[in-house]
Amino acid sequence: MVDPLLLSETLDSLSEGVQVVAPDWRYLYVNNTAARQGRRSPGELLGKTMHECYPGIERTPMFELLERCMGERSSERTENEFTYEDGRTTWFELRIQPCRAGIVIVSLDMTERRNVESRLQQTYRQALRDIVTPVVRLHEGVLLVPLVGALDGPRAAQMTETVLHRVVEERAKVVLLDVAGVPVVDTAVAGDLLRASAMLRLLGSEAILTGLAPEAAKSIVHLGVDLSTMRTTGQLAEGIAWALAAVGGSAPVAKGVARR
Repeated sequence: MVDPLLLSETLDSLSEGVQVVAPDWRYLYVNNTAARQGRRSPGELLGKTMHECYPGIERTPMFELLERCMGERSSERTENEFTYEDGRTTWFELRIQPCRAGIVIVSLDMTERRNVESRLQQTYRQALRDIVTPVVRLHEGVLLVPLVGALDGPRAAQMTETVLHRVVEERAKVVLLDVAGVPVVDTAVAGDLLRASAMLRLLGSEAILTGLAPEAAKSIVHLGVDLSTMRTTGQLAEGIAWALAAVGGSAPVAKGVARR
């Protein structure tokens, strides 16, 4: 027979919390780790119900899961965000198992893992933005944005956000939006580019649209889209020349559409 004191000391040494809860939701056993996770001492929990110790817990999805495990005598594994009285939250991995006395709840604090995953996701999203919308620094004050593939609404919004951030970081005065790799430049795409250009002007930067194919130019004119507020060039090289002249002061930059 296992010494009860030895068993209790062993359970208290675990990094996982261990709770045994009766069918009336009264705590029958709580190890030290589980008590710390709940910001209580074992003495504050033992003999009391979950409802007494954590008012409102019966209205949570987690408690619904506990009820199901208790009633159906089933096992579950889930992740739960627990909110403390001061508003702080902690993530736990919960494993719920039926036992003769009621249910056993094993809890593991996974907040740090969640934080690491969140940081990795942010890094991934930033890397994806950089890949999908590369922003190249050609010269001090000059950025090139080579757009490739379909420029739909979500991607256009993401492109605009990325470019605006880089303009602020680089203090760019000219942004070359090269659409040579965009298969279709229709009214929606043209509208997105015009909105991006307007936002750039508010930041003190001028947008130059380059790489517009003759077919796209005809289509835009036929559809009645007015790009006169935006400088345009057919070739990227011409746009680069205008941009370098603008930041270098070697040549004036005229308003309106660039002449070729």
